[in-house]
Amino acid sequence: MHDIQTLSNPKKVLVIRFSSMGDILLVTPSIRALRNHFPDAEITMLVRSDFSDLVMRNPHLNRVLTFSRKEGYVGLKSLIQEIERWGPDLIIDLHRSARSQIITSQLNRPTLTLKKERLKRQLLFLLRVNRYGRGFPNQIELALETLKPLGVDSEDIATEMTIGKSALYEAGEILSRFEQRYEGFGALNRPWIALVPSSRWPLKCWPERRFSELLNEIGEKRLANVALLGGAQDEICRRLSQGREHFCLDLHGKTSIELAGGILKKSELALSNDTGLMHVAEAVGTDVIAIMGPTTKELGFFPYRKRSRVVEKNLFCRPCTRGAGKCWRFGSRACLTQISASEVYEVVASALKYKLPEGGSVS
Repeated sequence: MHDIQTLSNPKKVLVIRFSSMGDILLVTPSIRALRNHFPDAEITMLVRSDFSDLVMRNPHLNRVLTFSRKEGYVGLKSLIQEIERWGPDLIIDLHRSARSQIITSQLNRPTLTLKKERLKRQLLFLLRVNRYGRGFPNQIELALETLKPLGVDSEDIATEMTIGKSALYEAGEILSRFEQRYEGFGALNRPWIALVPSSRWPLKCWPERRFSELLNEIGEKRLANVALLGGAQDEICRRLSQGREHFCLDLHGKTSIELAGGILKKSELALSNDTGLMHVAEAVGTDVIAIMGPTTKELGFFPYRKRSRVVEKNLFCRPCTRGAGKCWRFGSRACLTQISASEVYEVVASALKYKLPEGGSVS
């Protein structure tokens, strides 16, 4: 058993958070707090290789270690040996997964571990019993709470993702080429909305027909240009852009995480399901309108920026699963299907009015 409180000045700190996109970004305030508290420490972060773009340029890290799930146990053993040679004198496990616990047990170093409130989550999911209270912490605050035994205390909850100059330049060029191509349709004079219409979890997706209705209204009123972002599998982006090419730019499967971050940073607003790119948008400084279905605020993943907005329905069956199962309310997904396109349009239009220069118009 190690006495964490004796580590008043650690020289080498390993922070573990393998995945996923949003979860990694939600611990970046903790990384910044560590750097501010231990300015001379060598801080290394361990993430899954497919998410390394999120923190590769983080100014508070000295190094990023990566691990691919394809490497299996042999790769994990090799990774542990590499970390052992480096010799951290403190490990902060902000994932608390089976893999991270194997690493910490094998290294046998002083370790701080994220407290996951699994019992409270299950009570809320299964019995509708809310033990979080009124002041329930979000995931950012839970990660920061993990650092308190070190004397680290921070109220700065802003997430961050640094976009490289080349990615930011490329993002600007992509949007600029579109504006020039469709100048005759007024593309040069419209703001950009980054739209994320998919999610890893189908139950978290606002219906495609609703997105289609929303885009029809955006197009009719010439509200904005729309950049559709998603992975290679997110064919919904292609379908939504068809027939709307004069104001919709389909970028699904065409960007890295960093380039998607650049597109989000160049956009005036992001509109998203409950998914990782929603958190990327806030981390690069772009306000978000999030359409939330199964997820509620108690779970700690809501947008945090003051001008970000959540569109949701207050139903007794929320929250439910994390999105992997079936809607137990007769498959209706009422938490999402009851959100109308006109309702979301009003929120989007209102947010863009704030973003436009004085005297600007979105109609």
